[in-house]
Amino acid sequence: AFLERGEFLNDTVIDWRVLRVKLEDLAEQPDVLRRCHFFNSFFYKKLNPYHGESKSRRYDDSHRPKIMYDAVRRWVKDLNLMEKDFIFVPIHHLQHWSLAV
Repeated sequence: AFLERGEFLNDTVIDWRVLRVKLEDLAEQPDVLRRCHFFNSFFYKKLNPYHGESKSRRYDDSHRPKIMYDAVRRWVKDLNLMEKDFIFVPIHHLQHWSLAV
């Protein structure tokens, strides 16, 4: 049902593929895996609360960094991203998926 003709990729398929890269493709390279962090497909949506909103509904831009940090604070509280060489972030925008690394 997920990949039938006329169906779009959804977050479940994307998260499964990212997890597969983590657990299968990099499983035999623990030194590389330690240098990576994988967010799921909901991270970007949480990080960017303005994603998909019209400009008229947005908050004052001076508050934007705090709003963005507050949205993901719990996701990164026990994680030092500066120790990672690769951070994987699946992004869904305008019906297209991208993977930011």
